[in-house]
Amino acid sequence: DEAHLDLDYRPESDSLKLGLTVAEPQGGIVTKLIGLPGTPNFTARIVGEGPLDRWQATGEASAGGRPLLRLTASSTGDVRDRRVAFDLALPNLPMLPGEIAPLVEGGVTASGTLHLAQGPIRIEAFKAETAAGAVSASGAVDPAGPLDLQVQARLADARAYQSLLPPELGWQSVEADIRIGGTMAMPKLSVDATADDLAYAGNTIGKTVLNAAATLHTDTMRAEDVTAHVDAEAIAPADPTLQPLLTGGVHADFAGALDAAGAIAADRLSLDAGTVAMALQGSATQWGAAAAHLEGTVNGTDLAPALALAGQKGSGALAAQVKLDKDGEAVSADLDATLSKASLGIPVVDGLLAPETKVALTAHRDADGVVTLETAKIESPSLQVGATGTMSATEDLDL
Repeated sequence: DEAHLDLDYRPESDSLKLGLTVAEPQGGIVTKLIGLPGTPNFTARIVGEGPLDRWQATGEASAGGRPLLRLTASSTGDVRDRRVAFDLALPNLPMLPGEIAPLVEGGVTASGTLHLAQGPIRIEAFKAETAAGAVSASGAVDPAGPLDLQVQARLADARAYQSLLPPELGWQSVEADIRIGGTMAMPKLSVDATADDLAYAGNTIGKTVLNAAATLHTDTMRAEDVTAHVDAEAIAPADPTLQPLLTGGVHADFAGALDAAGAIAADRLSLDAGTVAMALQGSATQWGAAAAHLEGTVNGTDLAPALALAGQKGSGALAAQVKLDKDGEAVSADLDATLSKASLGIPVVDGLLAPETKVALTAHRDADGVVTLETAKIESPSLQVGATGTMSATEDLDL
């Protein structure tokens, strides 16, 4: 077995000599280091020599007669205005574990051009592609100054990821445009992404669109000025009784801030699904495990789809204000709702509810599990009901 490395960089003459040769007829140290299976005949050669204003290099490697690497690289221009380019192909990667191998079936290709001059590093072009998808990038990176990067990513059909994903999860294609600005210490990110035919456990979404942006503080791992908007269209749920709620799609919005420790501030959290709309705001610590606060409105212009889920034929509208607070194991809740023209298809009940019914509820559960119903009221022109009471942790009721 033979391995030779010759590396000679001379700043005064701005030149570089690179020579790497490896020959292992029946495997060896290098073969084991890179994880090649068995004891194949492994050879590798990468050579380049000359002034860096007109420098070129080539490389190739093979194992057992199968090519592993093809490389060309070049450097042109003065040291103050230099372009570095490369073209890389990895046609076979037998050293990868079985769950990763499908992602690179057919090999990996990559190419790029960098412009090195006074100031930021400019990525004139970069592209990498595998069976699993592709990523391309361009822009400028200044470690001590601003960022200006554009990244495009594409994921192929989920079948390439089957060994890594739950069997119920799939998609036809995913594409994303990512922009990175700001600085290295405080990057500003924005993402515009689409997913076609997203599926999980028998539920499918024909088209999902995500638009998101955030400013990241890398020293504290906190994201501020976070906005996210999701549109999901052509939804086919596994349970057909849910279809009336989802005919018009689902639309969700978020605006706020969060950090790696789970502190969340939701200035706006809204969800629209069919005839139901929610608009909330709140906060949480430790992802809600330590404390949480949520308040807002829930409105439904037609309750028929929701009642159908409960096996009821009815109609009506709902306007509600809700509030929820959590402090450790203690939880409190407030509800103030109005039902308009509510009908369950039962004449006696409909007569009690019409034309308008108000519902008010205030309750809390302490850390020991005792639930206290402070106020529970149902009021309509034909019905007035009020209740208070407690239920112990062992479900002893005093109402």
